[in-house]
Amino acid sequence: MGEHIISSFGKPTKSASKAQLRDLSITASSSFWYLFDYGDELVHKVTVEEIYEMTSEDKDLPTGINKIGDAPPQYPMQEE
Repeated sequence: MGEHIISSFGKPTKSASKAQLRDLSITASSSFWYLFDYGDELVHKVTVEEIYEMTSEDKDLPTGINKIGDAPPQYPMQEE
């Protein structure tokens, strides 16, 4: 899974490979920062709109409802 790298954003946390959303003790309307790519430090601010218990019948996954700007290419073509 790779080593746990401490980011310059916010307080240190445990490894993402061992963390779960339930560990964050979040509530509706709370926000947190999500570091997507350690190398490029692509950071996203996530604001929780609603929390509910999923059941085995639920087919819809959580979804983004707003964004600001365009996403950078994750793996841009590199010149040879």
